[in-house]
Amino acid sequence: MRHESSHKKNKKHSKKHTEHKTASPVLHTAEHHTSHTHAHKGRTHTEEDAVEPRNVEHELRTIYALDPEEKDLMDMSKLDIVKQPFVRRILIATLLLLIAIGAGITGALLLNNPFGAGQTQVLTFDITTSKEPIVSGRETVITIPYANPSSVPIAELEVTVHVPDSFVLAQATPEPIKTAPLTWAIGSVAPHAQGTIELHGTFYETPGTAITIQTITRYAPANFSSPFEDIESESILIEESIFQTSITGPDRAVPGESVTYTVVVEQSEETPQTNVELRLALPNGFHTNESSAKPDIEGISIWTISELINTEPYTLTLKGTFASDAEGDQPLTATAGVHLHDQFIAQREATFTSHVLASDFALSLIANGQTGNSILLPGDDLTLNVSLDNRGEEIAEALTIELFIDAGTDRVRLEDRSGIPNGDVYGNKINWDKRDMNRLETLRGGESASIDVAIPTRETGATTIKLHAEARVTTVGDIEINRTIVSSPITIRIASDLSGSSSAQYYNAQGVPIGYGPLPPQVGEETSYRVTWTVVNALNDVEDAVMVAAIPSDSVWGGLVSVTQGTVTYDSVGNRVRWAIGNLPTGTPPPVAIFDMHVKPTSADLNTFLDLLGVSSITAVDVTTGSTVSATAPALTSEIANDAHAENKGIVVE
Repeated sequence: MRHESSHKKNKKHSKKHTEHKTASPVLHTAEHHTSHTHAHKGRTHTEEDAVEPRNVEHELRTIYALDPEEKDLMDMSKLDIVKQPFVRRILIATLLLLIAIGAGITGALLLNNPFGAGQTQVLTFDITTSKEPIVSGRETVITIPYANPSSVPIAELEVTVHVPDSFVLAQATPEPIKTAPLTWAIGSVAPHAQGTIELHGTFYETPGTAITIQTITRYAPANFSSPFEDIESESILIEESIFQTSITGPDRAVPGESVTYTVVVEQSEETPQTNVELRLALPNGFHTNESSAKPDIEGISIWTISELINTEPYTLTLKGTFASDAEGDQPLTATAGVHLHDQFIAQREATFTSHVLASDFALSLIANGQTGNSILLPGDDLTLNVSLDNRGEEIAEALTIELFIDAGTDRVRLEDRSGIPNGDVYGNKINWDKRDMNRLETLRGGESASIDVAIPTRETGATTIKLHAEARVTTVGDIEINRTIVSSPITIRIASDLSGSSSAQYYNAQGVPIGYGPLPPQVGEETSYRVTWTVVNALNDVEDAVMVAAIPSDSVWGGLVSVTQGTVTYDSVGNRVRWAIGNLPTGTPPPVAIFDMHVKPTSADLNTFLDLLGVSSITAVDVTTGSTVSATAPALTSEIANDAHAENKGIVVE
């Protein structure tokens, strides 16, 4: 009976542990061992009480309810502590962290949102202009209303308005604290308060142009720690202009006969307009003999109208003739505009077209291969061609051709001309007649009399040469007509006289070395030479001046020593040195750049000169003519002929 009781007790104990195995599987063995010891505590181990040896594996299988048939699949002689996978723990922790961050951000936004449920926007603002169309040249009002319709006060309100450069501000209310850009420090705005900014000014834009006004507001609601920024833009179309332009002239014109054009510029506002310009595009072949006002620059059809009053239109009258080679429809275009911030803004344009009847005779003048204006470098020859065509059927007799130098006579050397034929010089003109070529005695219908002449120019003198040609026909078909035919005029602009120099030295003027290393250069040894660049500009202002030279294989870049203007850089990819000089106004001291070049000759260089620097090229843009001017300086070698102290020391030695 005692044994049976003990067995029941143990069976009950095993059942108890079977029920707890899921909750704490890691501790089952220890707990079972403790409970089993307590069950036998105080008992006397007699023969009667002896039991069979314990089968631990059997008990464990019983505790964990394992299938006896699976006994070969598990080793119950040892137990391992089961650990949760490390990667799973990291992923779970990361997920919890992200959830916490998202909840924090959401809570912060909900807590600090100044536009909470039931509230209106803290600040409202707008950009409004006149209901009437915006007219260029007429004053308009730009209104920027702002309001705080909410119950939240606004602190530190600042308003910035960006307007185009074409807007001329007359008055601003209230007064801005800055004008570039227009900025107002409004400060605090109480709940349900409002205000207005007004700009009174004038747009000067070409009609049909759309412009944009932009407003930027920065403010901080009282219940929010960070400032807000709102941007509002308004696009406005400039529909009309206060300026008007008109032209009157002949519907038909005959080459050689005088014609008159009248150009009128008006404006409709009571306020006088300043800095108004009139620009003309003259008809092809039209030569102006007389104008009621001189242009701003001789040879350029631009007139400045210092003040234009609505009751006093500006009138310009031009008198001239069409060249003999002009024919067909020839338009004259006049453009009125304003000069604002160094920019011409067109306002009104008018065009008048005259039909030029074809002439029986056409006289053309070509300079340097161009029928129109051209550019010439100082000292270059002025190459001209003058050609008289008889387009009729009758024979013309007793003709003369004359080439006139109307301006810039001090720049040309007429006496040194070279012509086919040469002609005769009389003052500022060259004359050809029947003594020079037979066709000037008799020119049949369909024939031409052509003259080529080259006129040398001087290095100094006028910056502009103006010339035209005239032909006189005495008789046509035995009828005396004494008619004068005029060519289109040509203006030659002299480009800037840009020059540069490049020199290398080992010694200075006093004989002190400014280079280093052996001289003459030796095989395997490094020798350094000092190079000096200089650029001279003697005529017109130039801009974007650059001097560049390639570095030959014999030498390497040694570094910049000094530069008086611009920047000198070494281009390792192109293996060249580049000097960005910039602008060179006339009369300024020539800029200078100094740098070193190194050589290290090899046995292959023995008994030869070394190349230090390639040909230097200089380029710039002539401000007056708008053309690109250039010059070159010779390449440099170790001969350095300009260094007297290094004479005969340029050939490589052992």
